Amino acid sequence: MRCVLWIMLATFSVHVAARQVVLATHNLAPYGSYSEEARVETVANEHFRGIAVDRVRCAFDKLGVDLTILVEPWARAQRLAESSEVDGFFSGSQNNYRDSYAVKTDIIAEQKWKWYWLKSNPQNVDDLKNGPRIGAFIGSNMSRWLEDNSYPIYNRPNTTEQLVLLLKKRRIDIFIANNLVAEKLLEEMEMLDEVESSLVKNKPL
Repeated sequence: MRCVLWIMLATFSVHVAARQVVLATHNLAPYGSYSEEARVETVANEHFRGIAVDRVRCAFDKLGVDLTILVEPWARAQRLAESSEVDGFFSGSQNNYRDSYAVKTDIIAEQKWKWYWLKSNPQNVDDLKNGPRIGAFIGSNMSRWLEDNSYPIYNRPNTTEQLVLLLKKRRIDIFIANNLVAEKLLEEMEMLDEVESSLVKNKPL
């Protein structure tokens, strides 16, 4: 596994000499999640795995730093970092508000923001500010980006899974989400063939 030590040091702006770091994240496959069989714990255990959490653990292990990972709702994970109750959070893409209280690392995982909508309910992604019911999950950088760019948000559930279900039930017309997360959920729900998507931007974590 490739893990870059200086990235993690720069990211969370912690005193490595203390040999103990607490980071917050959320339960989100494929970046970090519990298996279906595992009990969900707030303090991450060996069953909490994923492409981002494995790299973070690798880096701190190489540094000889004791790492504790808290698994929280995403909005709370960020608030804990902002209020200095934890040393940092992951995996989050950059925005100006996060820059006001945190220092971003180099990339630890890839991410693309995409629009998703039902093929049976076509959408014009160049004209979404008037009419379509847009969904974005609460606490996400995507939600803040929509607000900053004057997109009206009709529904803000807590998770991407809830966004997919809202789309399936036609309670929203379109949503914006992380491509890896959304497409994994769409595949699990056997909806991939029912949905169209369009790239918004590359936004690595």
